[in-house]
Amino acid sequence: MLKIIIMTKQDTSSRIIWIETTIMKALKEGHQPNTGDKYQSLRIEAEILRCIYYGNDSSNCRRIYTK
Repeated sequence: MLKIIIMTKQDTSSRIIWIETTIMKALKEGHQPNTGDKYQSLRIEAEILRCIYYGNDSSNCRRIYTK
């Protein structure tokens, strides 16, 4: 079953911050990022959310994983 969630701008920015904090914590603990690691899905989600939040034409919308 597909679940649709409507996020406000506040929800979106909070989720982006949570994802980036989670990844930064892992990096601080010595995690070496690579394609296919356990944080890959979070990096993709953050990329998509940044593009939604700032707009596709923004410099904050860096498409690395979802070209």
